[in-house]
Amino acid sequence: VRWGDKVNADRDRALEFEEILGYHLEQAHRYLSELGPLDEAGMAVGLDAATRLTRAGRRAFARADFHAAVNLFERAAALAPTLHEARLSVLPELGEALFELGDFARARAIIDEAVDAAQRIGETRLAASARLRRMFVRLYGGEPGDWGSEALRAAEEAITVLQPLQAHDELAIAWRLTALVHGVAGRYAQANGATLHYMEHARRAGNKRLLARSGLGLANGLLPGPTPVPEGIAQCQRIIAEVQHDRHVQSIVTCIVAQLHAMNGEFDTARTLYRRGRAVLRELGKGIVAAQTGVDLARVELLAGDLELAEREARADAEYLSQTGESYFYSTLTAVLARVVRARGRDSEALALTAAAQQAAAADDVDAQIQWRSVRAPILARSGDLAAAEALVREALQLAEGAEVPLLLAEAHHDLAEVLAIAGRDAEARCEYVRAAEIWQAKGDRVSAQRARRSADAAPASGQLE
Repeated sequence: VRWGDKVNADRDRALEFEEILGYHLEQAHRYLSELGPLDEAGMAVGLDAATRLTRAGRRAFARADFHAAVNLFERAAALAPTLHEARLSVLPELGEALFELGDFARARAIIDEAVDAAQRIGETRLAASARLRRMFVRLYGGEPGDWGSEALRAAEEAITVLQPLQAHDELAIAWRLTALVHGVAGRYAQANGATLHYMEHARRAGNKRLLARSGLGLANGLLPGPTPVPEGIAQCQRIIAEVQHDRHVQSIVTCIVAQLHAMNGEFDTARTLYRRGRAVLRELGKGIVAAQTGVDLARVELLAGDLELAEREARADAEYLSQTGESYFYSTLTAVLARVVRARGRDSEALALTAAAQQAAAADDVDAQIQWRSVRAPILARSGDLAAAEALVREALQLAEGAEVPLLLAEAHHDLAEVLAIAGRDAEARCEYVRAAEIWQAKGDRVSAQRARRSADAAPASGQLE
């Protein structure tokens, strides 16, 4: 290894062989430990191996190879003493990599161990790093409690501790968590503001993975928010070009931009994009994230009209998420699946799916909370429970009006129109169809706007329009 270090340094190829040299040190450490108790020199060999394997694990993490990252992080952690900084610093990253693979139980156990150990030895930076990552596991793993408030408090406390230390990696994670909280609640202006802080700290840390993830955060706000479709497509294309090194982020944004193209009536382009993005995510072993893009596929096909395909793919993805115990993506995907099944004329099955979405949805997840109500309301109206149907869809409208989600607001107005039409309140129904069309048109969703205008034109012209 020492010889290799010298040769590789002379040839400027040190990083290229770091994992291999780490492996040789790992084996040397194992052989020494089998021969007898380790002395200081033997422990130093193990720490050297841990450092190299940790760096190799971070590079694997950056290229979205999470299986390799878990393998390297686990081996690095096994080489250092229990409370040594070299071990504690890698545990939160190991937990995050496990969470990315959907192994929530192990992720929780490892991150909790990191928090406890860091507190025992007074390592405030490590403790803050672990707590931040634990909040992500709480959201996606569907743990009970007021996640949004607690996550914001954890981020604020971490920023207070980390700012004087100039701990830019951890500060980027704190601001990423802050952006996620606001995004989940539909506060996209605040989410974008937090993302700018996140990007700055990731840039100052030289962390390409976190910097690429900041682009994903921006793209997630472009879709449901007020940004017009043509501008959203252009911004997503810029993000895709800027994250060429991160196929994971690039593929998710590709699926997001597929929805935008579908809104513009460009269905062939949309299908090509979501197929490409989903294929790459599956190739990378990204089970949960690949399944998450079932929402993109289903919404493209709701606009394009292939409801059979939308149901088949979305159902498979929802079942996978359910099996892993993931709840954040599952709640939204199940609500969208319910809309597809409702459109296929199977109300009782769609009703059951809205119940599953309701049960899984976090209280502050504005997307899922709006959608299950909005989808369920016309089903209740068709069953004769008109009062409950109208009350429920107006709850959805109220939630949508309190957030920056025009697409969901338009859907809620359209579903209210359906309820009113079933109740025979034709003039009011026409008003709601027109309102939905106006919101979709302002967003640039030409397909949905045309559909709503056709519904308005087809509604009987009885009564007085307001």
